[in-house]
Amino acid sequence: MNTELEESVAKLKTDIDSQIDLSVKKSIEGLNIDDQKVALKNLTDEYKDKFEKMQKSVIELDGRIQRGESRKDSPATFHGELSKAITALRPEDGISKYRKTPLSLHIQEKAVGDFNAANISQSLVPSFGGVDMRPGVIAPLFDNHIRPYLPQNTTTKDAIWYPRETGKEGGFAPVAMGATKPQFDLDLVTEQAIVRKIAGYMRIPEEMIEDIPYLLNYITQRGLEEYRNKEDEQLLYGSGSGVNLSGLFTLATAFAAGTQRVTNANNYDVLVVAKQQLRAGNLTPTAIMVNPQDYTGMRLAKGSDGHYIFPVIPGTDRITCDGTVIIDNNRVTIGDFLVADTRSCEIADRKGIEVRLFDQDRDNAIVNMVTIVIEARLALAVFRPTAFIKGTFTAAKAALIAA
Repeated sequence: MNTELEESVAKLKTDIDSQIDLSVKKSIEGLNIDDQKVALKNLTDEYKDKFEKMQKSVIELDGRIQRGESRKDSPATFHGELSKAITALRPEDGISKYRKTPLSLHIQEKAVGDFNAANISQSLVPSFGGVDMRPGVIAPLFDNHIRPYLPQNTTTKDAIWYPRETGKEGGFAPVAMGATKPQFDLDLVTEQAIVRKIAGYMRIPEEMIEDIPYLLNYITQRGLEEYRNKEDEQLLYGSGSGVNLSGLFTLATAFAAGTQRVTNANNYDVLVVAKQQLRAGNLTPTAIMVNPQDYTGMRLAKGSDGHYIFPVIPGTDRITCDGTVIIDNNRVTIGDFLVADTRSCEIADRKGIEVRLFDQDRDNAIVNMVTIVIEARLALAVFRPTAFIKGTFTAAKAALIAA
C-alpha cells in the first residue's frame, strides 16, 4: 500500500479508537451490568461494520492510486491502459512477467524485417546502449481514417444478423374518414456480417521496453496507424469473400446521372449530382470519400477569375461540397469517389485493438527480442446499400456531358 496512505489510515484508526472509548463511556454510564453488556455488543457490531467498510474503501482507493487513476470513474484511454499494462511488466520488475501475461493493438501482416537498431537511421539513434530515446523520434503519420465517420457498436458473437433494405412499395397518403388506409411495405432481406480479424506483429529489442515513453509512442502512433490503414482498406473495399469484410464500395450503389447534363463537367459537378441521387431516396449525405490526389485537385480548382471553387470549413483545411465534408484517404483508389449517408451502416467490434507481448517466439529468448502481436476483430453491417453512391470521376463526368 502507498506509504502516505498507510500513515493516514493509521491516524484515522487512532481517531476511531478514541471515539469508541468516548462512545463506550457515554453509552454505559448509569446502566446496570446487563444493560452495559447489551450496549457494548451493539457498539462493537456498529464500529466493526464501519471499519470493514472503511477498510474496503481504502483498498479500492489504493488500487486506483497504484494504477494512476485520479477518480473511480476516470475514463479509460487506449494509451493510458496500455501504459499501465506495460509499466507493470517493466524489465526491472521482472521481464519474465509478460511471458505469462499477454497484453493488448495491431499492424498490417506482411513479410518485413525485425525492428532493431540496424533498421533505424543511425543519424537518429547511434546505438541502444545509454541512449535516452524520446517520444517523437518517429514522427506520427496523419490521415483521415474511415472509422470515425461510421456508427460504432459492439457484439459478443462471431457474426451478426441484420435486416438490409433493398426497396419499398406503396406509401402513406391522406385518408378519409372510414376509408381504407394505404399499405406501405419495406423490402427486407436478412444479411449476415461475419466478424473478421485484422492482425499483424512486429519484433523489437527487449531493451526498448525499458523506455516506456518511447515504446508507447511507437506502438500507439505507428502501430495503430498501420492498423487503421488496413482497417480503412477493408471498410472501403473488402470483398466479403474469405476472411475479408464486405466493404462500402463493394455494396454501394452505382452513380447515375439521371437527367442532369453539365457542360465541361468537373469533379464538383459529379459530387453535387451524387448527393442529389442520395436525396432522391430521402437520404442525407454526411461524408464524401476520395483519394488525396483527387482531393488536392479539387482543393486547387479555380474559376476563370482565379477564385477557389470548393468552399473550406471555417477554421480548418477541410473542403466541402455544399457543406458535406470531403475526406481524403489513401486507401480510396485514385479516381474513385463515395458519397455516403453513413448512418446507414455500423461497425460492430467483437474485440477492440489488442496488443500482446511474447518473448517465447522463435529465437527471441536468445537474441533478447520481444514479439508484439496486434489485432482486432470486427464486422461491418450495411443496412441500406442505396445510402452509398460510388463511381469514378472519369465515367461520371462523361455521363454528365453525354447528350
